[in-house]
Amino acid sequence: MIIDYATLLISFLGAAVTAGLIIVTGPLHWRFTHDVDFDSIQKYHLVPVPRIGGIALLVGLICGGIYHGLAADQELHLAKWAGVAAIPVFLGGILEDLKKGMTARDRLLLAFFSATIAHYELHVGLERIDWEWFDTVVIPAPGVALLLTVLMVGGVSHAANIIDGFNGLLLGVAIMALVAFVFVAQQVGATLLVTYFSIMLGALLGVFVFNFPLGRIFLGDGGAYLIGFFLAILSLILVRNHIAVSPWFPLMLLAYPITETIFSMFRKKVLSGVPAMAPDRLHFHMLVHELIRQRSDEISPKACNALTSIAMWGVFIVGLVPAVIWWQDTNKLVFGLLVYVGLYLISYFRLRKLVLEQ
Repeated sequence: MIIDYATLLISFLGAAVTAGLIIVTGPLHWRFTHDVDFDSIQKYHLVPVPRIGGIALLVGLICGGIYHGLAADQELHLAKWAGVAAIPVFLGGILEDLKKGMTARDRLLLAFFSATIAHYELHVGLERIDWEWFDTVVIPAPGVALLLTVLMVGGVSHAANIIDGFNGLLLGVAIMALVAFVFVAQQVGATLLVTYFSIMLGALLGVFVFNFPLGRIFLGDGGAYLIGFFLAILSLILVRNHIAVSPWFPLMLLAYPITETIFSMFRKKVLSGVPAMAPDRLHFHMLVHELIRQRSDEISPKACNALTSIAMWGVFIVGLVPAVIWWQDTNKLVFGLLVYVGLYLISYFRLRKLVLEQ
């Protein structure tokens, strides 16, 4: 596998140095940047932790992008407009990290706005699903491509935030997803996208070394939404530019966060009769954490936190493997996605029953 290692290294150093500085200077800004709400329903840490890792991630992306542009006098249209498009979704997340005043609905709306910018300036959009009638009749209709793009990009951005619950969980998922994207991009000769995937991979690794396993810095909503946004638009560009790549490849690859998000909203709104965005402790990864805690009384809370992420990486890999094997075959990917969703639902209800009966 050929990765742009120089660009990856630059983005890694930019993110790692920034994350390190945030941690070291913590006493100067902890009142504004540290998560100290230990009693919140979805909190699992026991000491104050800076939750502005999204800033470190952004710095890493900027450093990698600048190096890429300067190294070979590159045309940076994609990098420039991707950065501009990311501003609303990132600001929504980082304001929540700093001020705690942005609702999930507001952050999702800002993600929709970012997706709209990407659609018009980068021509990012869902142009096909490999179903002839839908591709030739529905998608070409006015506004349909924009609507589908907004829903997909906003949904993946929100999904990334949903699974960002334990040390290294989202970062590990995103890193593995990017490696899979790099593999497929190389198969179709998408060398420029390999570079952009490498930039993002380096920035993620730069934060990961501080986030896993001890959780010395958190991504926060800013980082989580940024990751989901870039995974979505880069995957759409890959599918748009290369007809050999099935449009179902990114969906299969990201089956875990997407399934988790859609099912969670259904579970809350329909099965429990509460708002779809209401926080609770019944997400799949939270049930896994509770099971580990119940079965392993001697394991420290930090170890239990890290073990939960490792277990959930396995849940993600179940979708990654068929995505990488069948990246060209729409029929097999659709079948694989249906099987994955079925296995997820069966596993979820069995796990929930097991945990709640303890």
